[in-house]
Amino acid sequence: MFEDAELPASDKNTFLKRRAIERSERETSRHLAENATTIQKVVRGFLDRRRFRRQRLQSIERFISEHPDWSNIDSNVIFMALRGVTFSYSSVFDDSFEKICRILSKNIMNLKGNEKSWYISLCLHPKFAKLFLKQSRCLMSCIAQMMNGISNSRQSARVSAALSLLAVLSDGNNWLLWGLKKFEKVKPAVVAMIDRNLTHVRQEILDSIRNLLVLWQTRASGLFSDATLNAVTIIIERCAKDKTLYLEKFLTVPGLVLSITKKSPESISHFVEIGLPAPTANFSHHSGTSVLSIYANSLYILSLGNNDTIDQSTLMVFIRMLEHIQENTDHSKASNMSWHPILGYCVDSNETQPDSEQLSLIKDQLACMWKKNLVAMFFFDVLNMERLDADIMAQRTKEKISKSSFGKTSVGSFIQRAIGGIPSTMKQVGGRQLNYPEVVSTTKACYLYTLCMTVFVEKIKLDILTGLFGVETFLKRLWVFICEMGPSGGLNVFEKIAEEDTPELRQANAPYLAVLSLFCQCSALLLSIADEDEFFDKQHPFSLEESKTISLFLKNFLFKLVWKGVVGKPRARLILEQMPFLIPFDNRVSCFRKLIQVDQKDRAHRLDSGNIPHHIVIKRTRLIEDGFNQLSRLRANQLKSTVRVKFYNDLGLAEAGIDQDGVFKEFLEETVAKIFNVQFNLFQATKLGNALYPSHMATSSENLELINYIGKLLGKAVYEGIVLDVHFAPFFLRHLSHHSANALYSSIDDLPSFDPELAKNLAYVKHCEDASDLGLNFEWTEDILGQMKSYELRTGGRDIAVTNQNRISYIHSVAHFRLFRQIKAQSAAFSSGFHQLINRDWLSMFSTSELQRLISGNNDGDIDFADLRKHVLYFGGFHGRHRVITWLWDILEKDFKKDERSAFLKFVTSCSCPPLLGFAHLQPPFSIRCVEVGDDDDRGDTLGSVLRGFLSVRKTKVVQGRLPTASTCFNLLKLPNYSKKSILREKLRLAITMNTGFELS
Repeated sequence: MFEDAELPASDKNTFLKRRAIERSERETSRHLAENATTIQKVVRGFLDRRRFRRQRLQSIERFISEHPDWSNIDSNVIFMALRGVTFSYSSVFDDSFEKICRILSKNIMNLKGNEKSWYISLCLHPKFAKLFLKQSRCLMSCIAQMMNGISNSRQSARVSAALSLLAVLSDGNNWLLWGLKKFEKVKPAVVAMIDRNLTHVRQEILDSIRNLLVLWQTRASGLFSDATLNAVTIIIERCAKDKTLYLEKFLTVPGLVLSITKKSPESISHFVEIGLPAPTANFSHHSGTSVLSIYANSLYILSLGNNDTIDQSTLMVFIRMLEHIQENTDHSKASNMSWHPILGYCVDSNETQPDSEQLSLIKDQLACMWKKNLVAMFFFDVLNMERLDADIMAQRTKEKISKSSFGKTSVGSFIQRAIGGIPSTMKQVGGRQLNYPEVVSTTKACYLYTLCMTVFVEKIKLDILTGLFGVETFLKRLWVFICEMGPSGGLNVFEKIAEEDTPELRQANAPYLAVLSLFCQCSALLLSIADEDEFFDKQHPFSLEESKTISLFLKNFLFKLVWKGVVGKPRARLILEQMPFLIPFDNRVSCFRKLIQVDQKDRAHRLDSGNIPHHIVIKRTRLIEDGFNQLSRLRANQLKSTVRVKFYNDLGLAEAGIDQDGVFKEFLEETVAKIFNVQFNLFQATKLGNALYPSHMATSSENLELINYIGKLLGKAVYEGIVLDVHFAPFFLRHLSHHSANALYSSIDDLPSFDPELAKNLAYVKHCEDASDLGLNFEWTEDILGQMKSYELRTGGRDIAVTNQNRISYIHSVAHFRLFRQIKAQSAAFSSGFHQLINRDWLSMFSTSELQRLISGNNDGDIDFADLRKHVLYFGGFHGRHRVITWLWDILEKDFKKDERSAFLKFVTSCSCPPLLGFAHLQPPFSIRCVEVGDDDDRGDTLGSVLRGFLSVRKTKVVQGRLPTASTCFNLLKLPNYSKKSILREKLRLAITMNTGFELS
């Protein structure tokens, strides 16, 4: 009846698709229904909870309004009323909860009315004790939540109420309840329960208090009253039994302890009671800036106590903090570094960096490091120990340098002679073994302070050093400690420790070397600010003999470090760079000349125009202008090549001289004589009038270009080994050699030679009873062309008065301004020109006085004719015992004045100054030749002329009126064979004073 009929394929597919769509629609409808149900649940729950909270809130407000004083209400009723708040707390309860905090605090502290109305009496009831503890935890948690919602200082009343209740609930020991005798027996048990109860909410409470304190420090200064801050410290003290939480939550807040104690001095005792981080404290998970805050807060807490000494475990905690900071700081800029005003460059962290006010608090806390009370605490043993018995000191034997292995070599013997032996006053007696308590504590204290100076920026380092030697007898006692340190004195201890190869041993022994490092840094800074009266007359803190002893001690130690290869650089190079004074000056000059020779050889291999001699034409009437126009534009490589000079006389005619270096030397000397004349206004003389420095009034671009040109000429003279008669002020030479960049250099050292009257006045400011009476400010005023001009010595200096506290800074500022800042542009121009020819590194081996000798030679005295006679060469029959030669030396030494002798030297060599290292180094050698005819007819020495000269036989036609002549390029004096000494004297004096250039005949 029913036949099977198959649907077409297209209808089948359509049917399946329709069924799939229907299933999808049903699934979607089901999900929508489920989602709607879930949303309805959430919304109904939210509405129910809100309605419930509103009901509870209304109930609480009604209860508070009906019972403003809970002294007459049964504690059970209070407990049930509070459950409405603690069960489900939210911010809507804040206003009501604030009232509750006030009323409940009053109820607990006053204990009025019946005992049954005392809320805290619930803890004594067996049925309510556990419930009371749970509710008190909930109340403290609600307080923490409410404090987390504080955002400005207008909510200070709420904070005060919350902290008052928190202080009461967390301290069961001070409840007035214990004043009743019947409760005395249960007090210990209840107090113990309250303390255990606090541990459950300690972290939550500390988090909320930390947030409040940070808000108070940064944005809401009126949030806390003095009493509230005191309550905060009380709560912190109770929660600080967990030192890890205390460290992480509070000591990491920048400047927190100082800011709290400033506002509430009563809180000092609480911080002292809390103490410092535990010896086992771990700082590895903190950033460098975070540990800095911990260090500064801990240091300030330490300063608040009254201890005379510090225990070793606490000292090690401070050291570990600084070592951790050091690992996260680097004073060289890198891509992952950011600048910190206290630490310098440090590793970037995700933490919020302290603001300017917090940084100021940290700096104030760090200042405790160099206050007298903490210095006395850290160095208690050094400042209070007695010296070793004299008999013990007498029995100690000194270790001789000659026994050392380096003395066996020829170079070692040379250096040993250079540094000299150890005098009898060097009392390296030893006696205090390295494991003695006073040695251990002192070495660690020194290590702590050297770490501070390594970690912190330069300004703080200077403050630390100033504070240390400001403590009476500190430096002297530290030196005594060094002498008594170890079995046979500090020198042997330091030497052995410095030889350790492994990093582990060096790290372990670092505190011992820190003793010497700290002593050297303090002494160096002290010497840089001490005036001559303090150092030589008062001899404070060391006598001259003691200063000599210390310097020899250090010289010996440093040499041993270098000689034994401890430092890690080639010996010779390191000695020349860091200790050039060990090498005699003549040897260093020879090394300097070799450096120039190497530079000349390198330049000779270059195929550029720098190797081509440069010819310049100079009119004697336009000496400076022509030289500047032709030489100032040459590059450094061109200036280093040969420069030939052709002079034109006053009539515009070329002079006869042919430049083979002699004419160029005369050009240099004549230019220097004119341009360094103070009337030229480019340079001026010191008050004593014997040294030159650039004029601070030479400010125009033309003046600076001319000063730069003079720097090039002076550099050319030094490069060629030509000495010039010019004397510079020592402070200006420091510009030239870059010695003023040394951190230990002080401008005050050069002030007496620059302006003795100013140095005397500043010394009065330094030693007067009250500097503020002088009415000085940080500014400098002077008369410039009839107008008074003022300069600020520091930013805002016109408004900064000089006081006893800042007068040292004022003195340094004045000296630095006068000697450096005022001539900064001129000195830079001169140095730029000079260093185009002379490498700055080459000058590092010379002191300023030695650099002056390099420029002007040994011209502090007269010409050494004994040295000249020893190295002179004779030609044309002349010899050392020839009659004319004997007359010549006799005239120069006895008849001529000093300026005439200088003129004679200039006549022959084109330079009025003797060679730097004596006439043995004059090239070509100084020569005297006997001549019989004029220069035009001179054909050199012949057998007949030599014999006639040797036998003092004159040609019959010799012209007795002929003047002596010279070939300055060859340092050759051409001297006729005069018949009388008087003729020689007259002709020689006339020749050297004619000053007719190369037209003399």
